[in-house]
Amino acid sequence: MSLLGKYQETLDHGSAIGVTYQDIKEEDGQLKVWGTAPYAWDKVRFWDKLKETDGWDSEVIADIGIADESCYGMYEIQRGDSLSKIAEHVYGESKAWRAIAKENEEEIPDPNKIHPGQVIRLPSPDTVS
Repeated sequence: MSLLGKYQETLDHGSAIGVTYQDIKEEDGQLKVWGTAPYAWDKVRFWDKLKETDGWDSEVIADIGIADESCYGMYEIQRGDSLSKIAEHVYGESKAWRAIAKENEEEIPDPNKIHPGQVIRLPSPDTVS
């Protein structure tokens, strides 16, 4: 199997979350990927998916930039979400919900009342403590 075939699921995942690829090629026994993620969180999600594949660290060279650094990312609220669930998913700690609420206080005046379809900004992990 070619490296491109081996990592196609990762590349497809990147496309699904908005990563645009400037170039992808197999060269010298490695898969080389150049692209741009919409936000830092999307870049993290690309790398997390890449790291699920054994051998990635020696087989892949990736240079993924970030298009918009105005916030960590955007998140569309899904049915069953709460700010603490989102915080746990994105930052690994549910108490980070306060930082999300603060970042979106104009759009979400009551953190207990969020609705599916709302799109919120995710604050930088540096501000979440």
